[in-house]
Amino acid sequence: ADATVVLGRCMERRVLDKGVAPGSLERINVWSDLDERPEIARSDNAYRREWSVGDRVLVMYSGNFGIGHDVATFVDGMERLASDPRILFAFVGDGKRKPELIAELRRRGLANFVEADYQPRERLAELLSAADVHLASMQDGWAGVMVPSKLYGTLAVGRPVIWVGSEESEAALVIKEAECGRAVRPGDGAAFADAVRTLASDEPLRAAMGARARQAMFDRWDARHALARWSQLLLRVSRGIAR
Repeated sequence: ADATVVLGRCMERRVLDKGVAPGSLERINVWSDLDERPEIARSDNAYRREWSVGDRVLVMYSGNFGIGHDVATFVDGMERLASDPRILFAFVGDGKRKPELIAELRRRGLANFVEADYQPRERLAELLSAADVHLASMQDGWAGVMVPSKLYGTLAVGRPVIWVGSEESEAALVIKEAECGRAVRPGDGAAFADAVRTLASDEPLRAAMGARARQAMFDRWDARHALARWSQLLLRVSRGIAR
C-alpha cells in the first residue's frame, strides 16, 4: 500500500508491530460533524418525554452491540445501582450482544433501563442529547482492532463518557486528554457503579466535562479536521509525493 490509515494510537501500535513501514502510516480518527450534532436542552428533548425519564439521570449506550464490546460490566454495575431511583439506563441500537445484555438484565430482575432499536439519523442529535452520561466499551484484547465511533458523537453533543475498556485504547486516551469522563477496567462492576454514581450526584461536574468534550471536538476531533487530513493524504498519494 502507498499509505495505511489507522484510526487511533492503539491501532497504530498494532499495525507497526506487524511490520508496516512507519513512513506509510497516517492516523486519522473517525469523527462526528458538529453541525449535525447541536446540543439540545433536556427540557426540550422528546426522548426524555417518550421514556418518562423525568428528573432522573439518563445513562445511555447508543449504537452497535458488537462481539468486541463489553456488556457484562454494565450488568454487574447496574445490579449494584438497582435501588438508586435517580438513575435510568438506556440501551439503543442493535447487534450480536444486545440480546445477551437484555436477557441477562431481565434474568436478574433488573428494571432500571429502557431499550430501543436504532433511531433515524435525523433524530440522532436529539437521541444523544437525551442522555446525561454516555457509555462506550470494549473487551480486553480488542485495543487496536477497533476504535468505537460512538465516542465522537458523544463529545459532539457535550456529554461526559464512561469508558469500559483498556486504558491504552484510543478512546481512553481521548477521554483522559479532554478530561471529559471516567475510564473503568472491563469486569470491574464496582468501579463502573461508582463512576455512574459520582456523575449522577454532581451536575456541575457533568456540565464541566460536557463542555470540555464539545470543545475537544471543535479543537481536534470533528469532521473538519479529519476530512482535511484525508484530503491531504489522497492528494499526496495521487501525486506520488513522499511523506
